[in-house]
Amino acid sequence: MLARGFGGRFVRSGSAVLRRGLASEPVALRRESVTRPSPAIRAADKTAPLPGDDHPVSLMQQLADRVEQLATNLAPPASPVYACLVDAENTQPAKLEAVCAELNGYGEVVVRRVYGDFSKPNLVPWKAVSNQLSFRPTTQFAIVDGKGTSDMILAMDAIDLIHDSTLKIDGFALVSSDSDFTPLAARLREGELQTLDP
Repeated sequence: MLARGFGGRFVRSGSAVLRRGLASEPVALRRESVTRPSPAIRAADKTAPLPGDDHPVSLMQQLADRVEQLATNLAPPASPVYACLVDAENTQPAKLEAVCAELNGYGEVVVRRVYGDFSKPNLVPWKAVSNQLSFRPTTQFAIVDGKGTSDMILAMDAIDLIHDSTLKIDGFALVSSDSDFTPLAARLREGELQTLDP
């Protein structure tokens, strides 16, 4: 079946395109075929170039290499990863939001923990602050009255995080007004980790 195009110049019949001249018969236009190696030949020699290839690397390999290169160039540099450990018994909860805002300028804070005996009435305000800023509370009840034991848990967690190969912590922020954490800060620096004392 013939279909007349706009202006009466072209007619399509099956897969052949016919061009109608003004005073001549329709002329069939043919497309030259490109010979490609058979699948058996390509399987035997995977580096065999296709017609028109400048070198033996396949087109798909070239595309894969280029995409990988672009992805590498476009990937943002990894920001440093920090752990923020808070001594709730020696820190004011109202100041933690400002501390977090400052830490965000250094890198990404992926570990956020607050330590204390949260059964004490004076640590009740930490509940709202911990929920708001996504801090995980770690409760350690006092074994002897007047003697806190949460400092030891904080120190042990810091040492564990040094050796945690999945997180790869680059630095620590120890939030406390207690000078007992000075040896811990020194130990973290010995491990070539940045230690912030906000």
